[in-house]
Amino acid sequence: MKYPALFVLFLIFSIHGFCTERVYENYKHSHLNMSFCFNYSDYDLQQIWYYEGVSALLNEYICEKVDNGELQNKKFEISLGCIIFGGHPSIHISKSSQAYYVFVHDEPNLEYIARIIDEFTIPKWQSFTYHNDPDKMELDTVMKKRYNHRLDRNVPKPNLSFFKNKSVPLIQLDELCLDFFETDLRLTIHDKVIDGEVVQPPLKVRDRYVVNINDTLKIIDNLGNVLKEIAIIKPSYSMDSEFIMKVFGNWVNYYYWKTPLISYNYENNRFYRVDREEKK
Repeated sequence: MKYPALFVLFLIFSIHGFCTERVYENYKHSHLNMSFCFNYSDYDLQQIWYYEGVSALLNEYICEKVDNGELQNKKFEISLGCIIFGGHPSIHISKSSQAYYVFVHDEPNLEYIARIIDEFTIPKWQSFTYHNDPDKMELDTVMKKRYNHRLDRNVPKPNLSFFKNKSVPLIQLDELCLDFFETDLRLTIHDKVIDGEVVQPPLKVRDRYVVNINDTLKIIDNLGNVLKEIAIIKPSYSMDSEFIMKVFGNWVNYYYWKTPLISYNYENNRFYRVDREEKK
């Protein structure tokens, strides 16, 4: 081969860029089984936590409708995600004598799924199915719009009052709590709401919390005050699942695979970029 080195580089980047592996998160409840499918290279704990909270609250939502006689006492089987394995979303809504079935080839929020559940309660309910077809992009778009139009007509708005002040604890670390509150994720420390998206499970070093918020490591005391922070500089072509944090006594290390990128010392209340040996 004339350019073997270039071929090897192309192969490496092709494998990294195009290899996909389906991963499923399953949430099982008394009235609901929900699965969320995603690509491992797009591993996103935010989504996993989000749908864990969504599934728990929707299970309560369904339970109330069963108790009120609006729905039959049979399980909902809901499958979501995997939008990367096809260019266009598909929807399958049906029911049998054993269960209600919902497949949405997309990442719908709690409100959208609640509307689909509500639609099963109307007297003239009808099933709806269309499948992803890369060769029929225009038809897929039309069919998705048609289903959403039907949903808008049958269930203009869900009863979000049911979810008011409801919460699902996801991570509890002494005064720190990551929960699903009403319709979204929420982080609180000593009842103080901390803004931003939590990227990784928080850690605690003595009486301080180490939290990755929007790719910034923050040291927060047990009253919710930010004492120190540092932006994370990620290597190119990295994935969120490749980063971890570990506590060693008074030290916290932030790793990319097995390579430490940032260290924090409790006594000095300082961050150190390991690769640059500089203090922040």
